[in-house]
Amino acid sequence: MPTTDEPKSDQTQFNLAVNALIKSREGIMELQPEIQALLERQGKVARELRLTKSAAECAVASGEVDKYSSVTFVLFKSRTEMQEIRDELRQLTKLCDEVEEEMRTAFLILLANPDLKS
Repeated sequence: MPTTDEPKSDQTQFNLAVNALIKSREGIMELQPEIQALLERQGKVARELRLTKSAAECAVASGEVDKYSSVTFVLFKSRTEMQEIRDELRQLTKLCDEVEEEMRTAFLILLANPDLKS
């Protein structure tokens, strides 16, 4: 009976690589809706930022200090939200990169053992 210290057989490595590829693909598929939702939210916030910036410029041009103050607050809030979105996208991108590395490793194992089949 093999112990955990013994190297895994080529067939076992092949099967593990195939399973890793399947799980990696599933993981990426699960992330896609979240990434899409963040990108849509980012687009919405970007549009709001442009509109708010225009409103701030109009308030400054007309000398309406009260409007300028409230528009400035909205602008700050929108910029903060945009930064949060960027941070979340960075985290998801990092996760995707990790999954991609796992897939690359699994492919290398598969390529190293072309005669094996699951």
